[in-house]
Amino acid sequence: LNNSGIRIASGSDITVMIIFDGASKVMNVSVFTGNRISINANSTIMSQSIDLSQHLPSEVYVGFSASTGMGSELNCVRSWYFNGDDMDETQPLWFVIFIPIMSLVLLVCVVSAGYLCWRVKFKAKQAKDDDFSMQGIETGLGPKKFKLKDLKVATSNFNAKNEL
Repeated sequence: LNNSGIRIASGSDITVMIIFDGASKVMNVSVFTGNRISINANSTIMSQSIDLSQHLPSEVYVGFSASTGMGSELNCVRSWYFNGDDMDETQPLWFVIFIPIMSLVLLVCVVSAGYLCWRVKFKAKQAKDDDFSMQGIETGLGPKKFKLKDLKVATSNFNAKNEL
């Protein structure tokens, strides 16, 4: 920092601004004394082209460290500010349309399959019951089938005096 005219040991407040442009992958470090912040060519002490994604994991912790030499000194971070652009995490349009439609198609298929299974079981049970009742009628073990015409003749047209 001596080349920039800033001496850490002077005891005055020093402001350091680190700006990383993710699009151009350039990191600029600027140093100011006191609260005076004006970004110009004189304040920039380092400008480096670097791809941080090659050196940092997707999640990082930010910390501070300082040293000025062999002697013991008090270095304080009085404030800091972190600013970053939000990554565009929007899904592609085809994905936003595809997932709900496929979910709906899957739901319709599951409901249709359930209905068809129920219908097949219902028809099989109904056919079994019909088969059982017809079997009883044919073997003489169950109720007998009569034509309405024969019943009318046998009961004198359902006359009340023939009731049991």
